[in-house]
Amino acid sequence: MTFSLAQLPANDPQWNRRGALYVPSGQGPTVWAVGDVYTIKATGAQTNGGFGFIVATVPAGGGPQAHVHPEEEDP
Repeated sequence: MTFSLAQLPANDPQWNRRGALYVPSGQGPTVWAVGDVYTIKATGAQTNGGFGFIVATVPAGGGPQAHVHPEEEDP
């Protein structure tokens, strides 16, 4: 699943404090998809490709069925 986000300004104090990415609890770009809520805390673009971090709120019995991604590489 890919989320499109507006580019966040690197010097915006709401998102970047003292060189660290700061996203307060309950804040961040939020996407609702297939009954689940995804809040983006950090994107690959914001971490120089280091990682992305998303908080997923999935109700009991929700989310995708168990599956694998065999085409993905291990780190």
